[in-house]
Amino acid sequence: MAGHKYERNEKKLAQLRAAAKKGSRVGGARRKVKSNKGGSEHDQKLQQVLKKNKVQPLPGIEEVNFFMKDDTVVQFNKPQVQAAIQSNTFVISGKHARKNKNEILPNMIDSLPQGADLEKLKELIQAQAGGNIPNVDSFEN
Repeated sequence: MAGHKYERNEKKLAQLRAAAKKGSRVGGARRKVKSNKGGSEHDQKLQQVLKKNKVQPLPGIEEVNFFMKDDTVVQFNKPQVQAAIQSNTFVISGKHARKNKNEILPNMIDSLPQGADLEKLKELIQAQAGGNIPNVDSFEN
């Protein structure tokens, strides 16, 4: 091997090969370890977008219910509600639970204010359902 100053050390090479087969990290590139921030970067971006859209908090909302097509309800208790009325944007965040529609409706009717027009509410519900709701004379048990 002309042109090289260094002699090849076969014993040292054999040790390095054996160490590499065992998985030992001899030489090689170092890997950068990324820390998991738990989504805070996503939350910061979301807050920037909300601030850009001039979203303001709406205090005093105790419960929000989303009625889904599969007869379930996504219920938020004591949610954080924010709104930008001019752009028709509402943000609801907080802990939620998915419940059956039959679990929610009796509690909703009980929480209606005194003197609520139940007949008008009944007509609205039947109109929304396309008449598929059975005729009920009263909402009481």
